[in-house]
Amino acid sequence: TGATGATGATGPAGPQGERGYNDGIYAYGGVSAVSNGENVPLTLSQSTTPTVMSVSDNAVSVPAGTYLVSYTVNTSSDTSNILRVALAVNGSVLQTEEILVSAGNGELETLSKTIILTVGDTTTLSIVNTTEGEISVTNAGLAVVKLQ
Repeated sequence: TGATGATGATGPAGPQGERGYNDGIYAYGGVSAVSNGENVPLTLSQSTTPTVMSVSDNAVSVPAGTYLVSYTVNTSSDTSNILRVALAVNGSVLQTEEILVSAGNGELETLSKTIILTVGDTTTLSIVNTTEGEISVTNAGLAVVKLQ
């Protein structure tokens, strides 16, 4: 076999690929008391520009699509040893997305979870207190990134 020849000229660029999804939003909640069955208070903290998502009434609104959803709550309770929060879709708690932890009364705990969620229509996402009683929230967050 002979020596390798000189490298030829670079060929033409390939076709433009599909546009990637660059759409995300983060809603944040600070110190608050949240009763059983109530949404954890959330307000807009950051979003991509532009975004088709929004935050109102303590929930993130998203159009149809598939999303990476992460939610976290730092919380404690003086009345319950089991702390629980869950993701709600259009106000209905997703039982499979409930997080629970055993804690001493008044002990601060962090509850968090990340899921992939597909919705077929405009949908609201919120974090709901499912603890049997009131919880004290010191920090909460709901991050949503559109995957497709």
